[in-house]
Amino acid sequence: MSSAGSPAGWDSGADVGLIVASPDSQGVHPDHEITEVVGALEAAGLRTIVVPWTARVDWGNVRALVLKSPWDYSMRSEEFARWLDHVEDQAVVLNPPAIVRWNYDKRYLRALLAGGVNATPFVTVDSLDRAKEALGDLGRARVVVKPTVSAGSRHTGLFEASDLAALQLVARILELGKTPMLMPALDAVEREGERGLVFFGGEFSHCGRKAPILARGGGYLGGQYTEIVDRDEPDADEIELGAHCLRLIADVATGLGVAPRHATPLYARIDVARGQDGRPCILEAELFEPSYFTGLDPRAAPRFAAALQRYLG
Repeated sequence: MSSAGSPAGWDSGADVGLIVASPDSQGVHPDHEITEVVGALEAAGLRTIVVPWTARVDWGNVRALVLKSPWDYSMRSEEFARWLDHVEDQAVVLNPPAIVRWNYDKRYLRALLAGGVNATPFVTVDSLDRAKEALGDLGRARVVVKPTVSAGSRHTGLFEASDLAALQLVARILELGKTPMLMPALDAVEREGERGLVFFGGEFSHCGRKAPILARGGGYLGGQYTEIVDRDEPDADEIELGAHCLRLIADVATGLGVAPRHATPLYARIDVARGQDGRPCILEAELFEPSYFTGLDPRAAPRFAAALQRYLG
């Protein structure tokens, strides 16, 4: 493995560049699986480097760039968007930038809902008055408030719809120049957490159950963001829902001009939970920079490497 935290570490002969966060960004969670992923790629014969997206290098000297964990993108969204525009003209980027831009803002859920995928309904608001109306429509239900562009549950909260703290978070999101979204909270998520179904090359690989993170009234359970993920086995209808979602996404990608061989995402994590009606419901389709949960299954990282080999041809 060649570390490329700076231009001096750049390896122009690499097959794969794993794109990570800038070392200058503060408060970014470390990518604990990066070493395992690099090891699997190297074992598959793919010379691999790890490089922050802010590095000043000739991106075209690597066969493919994989957006592994640029988890500071939401804090530097305009800068990252410019970088993505720049780099797609120089290199193969996976997942393709067209898919990433579509997935970058959580309003992509509307396309899933329109395509018949059972996903969490939501509304977006552009003012406190509109937020008051939306919260009023929810009555006594609980609500999750978050920005449409975010990562790591930043500026995300779980509230009773009548809690003034929900409006305060909406105000904070608006102050940041972002768009707040409000969605009904699911009892199953608060009680059991959610399942993250990981797919590589469109094929289901493995699943992790993410324990509940959000505390009622705002903030995190335990006082700080702590992601606890355990190995789990999804139900057949959850796997089928994830596969249905990816088929729809491949159609969207083709419509956006993505080449057919790359229309199905190289990697995807489909987060699901049981809705109030008992059916599986998609919370998010993570196509940009999800954790792969490779530590849960020793076959996961090799599966990713095999899928990438197929994409590279």
